Order: sequence, then structure tokens, then C-alpha cells
Amino acid sequence: MVVRQADQIDLTRAKMSRNILSCIMLVLAFVVSHRAVALEITEATHENYQAYLKQIGATKHGAFAVSPDGLYSWYIYCTDAHCIQTGIGQEALAKCQTLAGQKCQLLATDRTVRIEFTVAADRTELSPEDEILKSIVNAEQLKQLTVGNTMEGEYPNSKKWMEYYDPSGEIRGKDGKGEYSAKYELKGDQICFDYDGTDDDWCAQISMRGNKVDFLEDGKLVSFIRNTVIIPGNPSGL
Repeated sequence: MVVRQADQIDLTRAKMSRNILSCIMLVLAFVVSHRAVALEITEATHENYQAYLKQIGATKHGAFAVSPDGLYSWYIYCTDAHCIQTGIGQEALAKCQTLAGQKCQLLATDRTVRIEFTVAADRTELSPEDEILKSIVNAEQLKQLTVGNTMEGEYPNSKKWMEYYDPSGEIRGKDGKGEYSAKYELKGDQICFDYDGTDDDWCAQISMRGNKVDFLEDGKLVSFIRNTVIIPGNPSGL
């Protein structure tokens, strides 16, 4: 085939166009794959954030820090127009990390949101026909499922937790904060949790479908505890 100079120029242009198009597609693919996933925060954290916004108003300076699981938060604000923003942010992070037992990040400084976020419902109403409600275990089944076995699941943002329910009534667990201990008690068809030194004590019914566990409090699905399963025994040596 004879390729004239004009034809060669056209071929070169076509190759350049294809190369440019390929580069654009690669850049778009990179941007999509690296797009930040919105941080999920609980309703309680969101209420604390609203309180922070109310405190700083339009003129005060402040910083709002949140844990990576969206469960814990702390904010600092000041009325001095000359207060140092960096210092406020560092103090909010330090307080949040002490509370959460894990590294926190700044959700907002002043009224500027630094991390995209969504609010995860703490409790979800279910219709009477929902299979979760139909699968609530009775007192004897609850005892067989929990005592001497392990549960593992996730909080928002795929933060994992694991708890072993010792026959003595002790819970030995671990999550992003590290290892911890608590107590549990079976009361009829409910399991009650007692976490020393916190206000996190609560009771729940358990719904079991296959190996999937859901917690219900006052008939509502506990939405921020997810992907929970039961593991026989204590394979992780908790």
C-alpha cells in the first residue's frame, strides 16, 4: 500500500486522537476509583455537630473532630477573634482521640465542612411483615446462640468489632479502640449489655436468619450494628 504524505499526516492525527482519548479515559477512571467515600456518622454525632454549629454561630471560631467509625466526636470553640485555628483543631482532635481511643479527624473547622459525610440512622422502623421481626429468637434459643460463643460485626464505615460471651457473664471484645471487657445478662428473650464507665448500657432482642444476626431495641432495628454473625466458641482466644 502506498502511503502519501497527506495520508501519513491523517494517520498520525488519528493515532494522536486515540492516545489523547485513552489518556482521558485513564484519568477519569483514576478519579472515579479514588473518589472519597462519604464518612457515615451516627445520629448522636450529627446532633453534636448541630450543637457545635449553634455554638459558633456566624462569628466564632471552632473545630469539630470525629472518630473514623463515626461514633465519637468532640468540638472546641472560642470567642476570641484572634484565637489560633491550628491550636483549636489540635485540641479537638486530642479530646476526640481520648474519648474514642483511636485517631480522629477534623470534620469541620469554623463552618467549613472538611469531610463529606452522611448520617446513618441509629434505629429503623420495620413493617410488621418484615422477616427480621418474624425471626426473633426466644429465651432458650438466645441462650444457645450467645453463651460460650463469639459475635463479630461492623459499625458504620466498615469498622469491625468482635465479642466473646463467656458463660460467667463477662464480655471480652476488641474493636478499633483495642481490647475491652463488659458484662451481659440474659433477661427473657433479651440480652442486656453493661459497659463499665459509659452510658452505653442497653438491652436488645436478637433476630436470626441463617447465620445473620440483627439487634432490635424497642422493636426497632439497630441500624449502626451491621453484618453481624455468630461464631461457635472462642476461636480468636478473647
